[in-house]
Amino acid sequence: MRLFLISLLIFTVSCSTTPVSKPKGKDGYRFEVKDTEMLTPNIEFVIIKNKEEYNKIRKNFFGHHWDTVQAFTRWRPESKTCIIYIKDPMWMYQPEYIGHEVAHCIWGNWHKMEIKPINNYQDRLETD
Repeated sequence: MRLFLISLLIFTVSCSTTPVSKPKGKDGYRFEVKDTEMLTPNIEFVIIKNKEEYNKIRKNFFGHHWDTVQAFTRWRPESKTCIIYIKDPMWMYQPEYIGHEVAHCIWGNWHKMEIKPINNYQDRLETD
């Protein structure tokens, strides 16, 4: 009887329908869901040299609440290019954000964000 109750308890626990919370990465985000899967994107890095340049780029891209963004990625659909904006490690080394942004190049906009960029992550090529 004891073995039966233990087996029943194990079976009940293993079949639980309660979703398991996904762990947060070192960057503080959880991977929610794949928006897409791009295994061969073109990748371009924009290395931000200092705080002044960093603040200017964030203000232009995000407008309101720009100061809560640590790094970001833009997508150029015409050339399937992922543009990653990160800090120069000589100024501030934050490798966890580099990996986070590369994940966006592969899986798209996979986490919920309070702040939306002005152009919905799209980076259109300028034409003359």
